Amino acid sequence: MFDNPIIQRYRFSQFRPQQLWIFGTVYVGTLLLIVFINTSIYTIGDVYPTMEKLCRSLFFQFSILQIFILWLFMPMNCSNVVPQEITDKSFDFFRMLPLSSTKKTIGILVGRNLFNLLIAAVNLCVWLVAGLLAKMSINLLLQWFALLITVTLALNSASLLSSVLSYSKTKSSGGLILVLIAIFAFGPIVGLISETVNNDKISSFMVNFFNFQIPIIYVISLYALIGAAWAFVGIQRRFSCEFEPLFSRRGALGFMACYLFLVYALYHHALLSPDADVFYSFYFVSILPIIGISLLSVRSLSKYIEITRLTSSAGKINTEIFLNSNLLLGILLFLLWAIVVGTVSVATGFSADFCKLTLYFLTAWFVLLSLIEIYAIYSPTNGKIAYLLMFIAGIYLILPMVLSGIFENDYLAMFSPIGFIYSYDVYDTLGEIVPAFIMNAVFLIPLCALICKRYSNIAKLRSYINVNV
Repeated sequence: MFDNPIIQRYRFSQFRPQQLWIFGTVYVGTLLLIVFINTSIYTIGDVYPTMEKLCRSLFFQFSILQIFILWLFMPMNCSNVVPQEITDKSFDFFRMLPLSSTKKTIGILVGRNLFNLLIAAVNLCVWLVAGLLAKMSINLLLQWFALLITVTLALNSASLLSSVLSYSKTKSSGGLILVLIAIFAFGPIVGLISETVNNDKISSFMVNFFNFQIPIIYVISLYALIGAAWAFVGIQRRFSCEFEPLFSRRGALGFMACYLFLVYALYHHALLSPDADVFYSFYFVSILPIIGISLLSVRSLSKYIEITRLTSSAGKINTEIFLNSNLLLGILLFLLWAIVVGTVSVATGFSADFCKLTLYFLTAWFVLLSLIEIYAIYSPTNGKIAYLLMFIAGIYLILPMVLSGIFENDYLAMFSPIGFIYSYDVYDTLGEIVPAFIMNAVFLIPLCALICKRYSNIAKLRSYINVNV
């Protein structure tokens, strides 16, 4: 692995003697300072009545330090790879390297963090010694080790993916997002580690995965590992197909299927008992990623023109456009979700609720999907149309809830997909859902007209090219 030229390049820059000893001294000094302060407190005070309490406190502090290294510093290094390469005018050289996408990905993930990995390895040994001296169970240490490794892989892969999604000089927002997440997640993480230090009950806290009971830390680690694998595949696709969307057709459907499987695995045991709240929760959680997947799978107008190059008649051109359109992918994603959730609703006795909910969300999804398609086929001629479409989407999603508050009429919130989620438990009859359904259908008419007009123009353009070229 270390024969990778990308790793060698980063190794040369990170392990320069004049900077290596400085950062190494900072880390060793921090380590010794933690140990000195805690041993001084143990010697002259009564905060740590026993050596075991002292070691548990050191374990807690080394855990925090390890998290900062693995979950914050390393992902931030990966989040600005492409902007930094472009600024250094070395990105074109990087793209021309005769390396596979896998080697490029590994080269960046490892190479950008060689020094951090070295520090993390040393800190891990100190962390492990402190845990053993604190008489913490081996099972708990193994669980925390698995969590540290898998979440590190997930965060670093996701950060690198956010960097390669846009080949621009502007710094990726991935680093800022990580900082914001760190601010809000720091408290819960510290609380979790503190609970671990005070007692070992967290290692025996079980969650249901289908009919199996698995420690919660292992479940989180499993999901983080799966997320890291998908992010890794996304990075490879980005390096191999620079001008293609992040998700291919099969990739989008595969990701949706994987997500539904993982969500159902957590809900399976709870769904065995006919609880309406559990079913509604499963329904809404399972549909969450559909719009994100569609946005990351958008095919452009130029792609539509390209895929019709071997088609001659106008009718076949329109068919070819639709079969390769963003609309069809959105419909297939919704159909896959509906089959899975519909099957669950029949098995749990909530098929009537499923039909009423889906009647509305199908049309709501078509509205959002039409806005996405209009962006894809009109943005080449007007790059600012995205702002108008986001404004329309914002009105569609938020305005009904605002009007509901102004006029003190809760029913108005039903005309927003977001408000519908919160209002369905009150307005759940078919007669109360149909007006919102009709409004969506009316909203679709001008959107579909714009899409059909553009499809017709594409077909005419392709027919003209076929005749004259």
